Amino acid sequence: MSTKLNRQVSFVGVFGGYIELLSHLIPHYRKLGVTRFIISLHGTETNDPAILKAVDVLARFGIEPYQIIVGPWNEDLNAKVIREVMQEDPEGWFLMADQDEFQIFDRDLGAVIDLCEREKADFVRGCLLDRVALDGSLAKVMPDESIWAQFPLCGSLTLPLAGAYPRKVVLARGSVHVGVGQHSATCGSALPYQQSLCQVHHFKWVDGLAQRLETRRAKFAHGEWRKMSTALEEESTRVLTHLAGNNGRIDIHDSRFYLDECGSEFNSYRNWAVVAGEIMESNLALKLRNISHQEVAS
Repeated sequence: MSTKLNRQVSFVGVFGGYIELLSHLIPHYRKLGVTRFIISLHGTETNDPAILKAVDVLARFGIEPYQIIVGPWNEDLNAKVIREVMQEDPEGWFLMADQDEFQIFDRDLGAVIDLCEREKADFVRGCLLDRVALDGSLAKVMPDESIWAQFPLCGSLTLPLAGAYPRKVVLARGSVHVGVGQHSATCGSALPYQQSLCQVHHFKWVDGLAQRLETRRAKFAHGEWRKMSTALEEESTRVLTHLAGNNGRIDIHDSRFYLDECGSEFNSYRNWAVVAGEIMESNLALKLRNISHQEVAS
């Protein structure tokens, strides 16, 4: 059932390259109550097939791209575009997500915003929950089948496998300056996560991931795409090494990942309290350093 909001909430995002999840993303956020989609499309060339396909998909939902950007996929590109959009309405509320991120809240979206306004909070945080095919394979996304049924396993791969930062800013006023990857905010007050913490179901582990990571690692390493640090290259290497050691699949039996079958409702993931606690209550900087040291030691 769709959520009826008493105020407009805008979805803002920048999509390009792999856009196979787009036909699933729009209905998901419309079900949350979003009616305005501010989606910028990015491609490395004017006739990029991904742009053309994305335009077609958006048109089927009655949405026109906010803008089309052609050029290198620099690491800070998304953050700059999202920031420019949000600045146009400092008092408005924005949902922000990558194309593979499907947010689920513990209550109606309108109730989350009401809570923020009562608590004088400017943004809401969430943490990534990774979705995986039942056999751990990087399966092809089918447009006409439930995305939740296609990737029924849910767990935490982003931190223990990739050594990447799993916290996200998911909902914010336009005045909030959200950083690269929507992982943090440099101003404004956060809603305490104990009051409401969003699940960000992460459909990254799909067909073609290895090739995309190889391309990303090479482009950053050779300076064709501007990078902020070597973190993305290192994360790509960890994932590629894992896939190479498991016949191109995710090791679904690795206990670090807390994988379990899960539906599309907030309460359907049985390990949520454990994973959320590990992500929100621990020293992530120390965990990430330890992952890097282990990689060097091996």
